[in-house]
Amino acid sequence: MPTPTDVGTREQDGLETGETTSSSRRRFFALGAGAVATMAAASATTAQTFGRGKPIKKTQPAGIRPDPSTAWTDPLLRLVRRITMGLEPSEIALARQLGYAGYLEYHLNAAAIDDSVVNARIAMQMPLLTQTADQLRQATDGGEVYNQLADMTLYRAAFSKKQLYE
Repeated sequence: MPTPTDVGTREQDGLETGETTSSSRRRFFALGAGAVATMAAASATTAQTFGRGKPIKKTQPAGIRPDPSTAWTDPLLRLVRRITMGLEPSEIALARQLGYAGYLEYHLNAAAIDDSVVNARIAMQMPLLTQTADQLRQATDGGEVYNQLADMTLYRAAFSKKQLYE
């Protein structure tokens, strides 16, 4: 038989009024999420202002000019960023030489891109991948074949010049 203190506790938990434990948990998590959202909003507005509500100015160190290749306003550099795994001086030079449409066409025609350096590196470091399918079926360790195939895929995705293809 419940004692009067047990009944009061159960009523406060919402169990006596028909609520389940999960709805009580939902209410708890909803209040917690609301508190986190409020704190995040307050933190964001505080981070944007400094002192008496003045915005923080982004300053460059003295004598250093900003790199023009980091500007997101240049459509050609945006294309290079989206097609490749990041800006490299050689890719920027190639994009400026070919122009926007030419650079896009260059990457769409992946068969014409010379990727012999990556192919040679893969053949040297992953010898199982140069074998025929029959030779691979006879291989005793299928796990090693799988590991080399996964490594090759990641290596090509990171270092191939055929970034849009890979």
